[in-house]
Amino acid sequence: MTLPWPKSVAFPTGIERLSETNLLDAYRTMVCIRRFEEKAAQLYAIGEIAVLPPLSIGHEAILTAAALSAGAGEQIVSFNPSAGLKLAHGTDARELMEQLLDGSFAMTPAGRSEATIILADPSVAAADVSEAMIKAKTVSTPVVFVVINATTDVSETLNLSADRSIFARDVAQFGISAELTDGTDVERTRNAIRNAIALSRTTGGPSAIEAMIYRYRGHTRTGQTKPSHPREVIDPLAKTRAQLLALGDTMTASVAAVEQGVRDSINAAAAHARGLQPMTSVKP
Repeated sequence: MTLPWPKSVAFPTGIERLSETNLLDAYRTMVCIRRFEEKAAQLYAIGEIAVLPPLSIGHEAILTAAALSAGAGEQIVSFNPSAGLKLAHGTDARELMEQLLDGSFAMTPAGRSEATIILADPSVAAADVSEAMIKAKTVSTPVVFVVINATTDVSETLNLSADRSIFARDVAQFGISAELTDGTDVERTRNAIRNAIALSRTTGGPSAIEAMIYRYRGHTRTGQTKPSHPREVIDPLAKTRAQLLALGDTMTASVAAVEQGVRDSINAAAAHARGLQPMTSVKP
């Protein structure tokens, strides 16, 4: 069968590094996502949150990179809405914690027709992603699909070869270009998404990023073996923290201040939200 779509085209190249200030801000966002979801999971475990949205633990660099890549007024949506994506896109932690505790958090996906970036976490069925991509290609929608691949065990090494990517081969038959990136690296992922956005605007159609990460805690423990890499390789927070500290001794205090500030703000957000709930539902 001959497909009616042209061959995929190459991604533009070029890497733009974040400034020290912007990298520190990105780290703040990533730490906020991690600490917020850890706190939400604690409250869920003791019954104060009835429904816990999909966790973004291990995805923080991807969500932050997507938010950094989107321009003013551009929309980022996800097949499975998460608190992490909302935080990356600027939602206040206190407001979000209130929504989780009072049950008003929106679990249904937003409309994807006007999106610039569409995220698909590992729980999304491949058939659903393919269907959305084919539709975007058919109607010439300049949108970027960011697909999170968490199939790599912590005892293995991320394979960033497009030649060995089943996903890249599958989307290529539809004439959609796909690029692999290290989803644990916020700078590399940001550049990959920005390049994909530029390509989609040039071609007037969809493009795709396969963000490779490790199977990480909070999602699965099945089959997970002893890590063969240092934490700075596996964990996106540890990697970004190490990148910041490598910039010089002056960063040590700044990183510590970010971590303490986020911890305090998440604890305050949880205390505030718990205080708004009826006494019968709040546990000591």
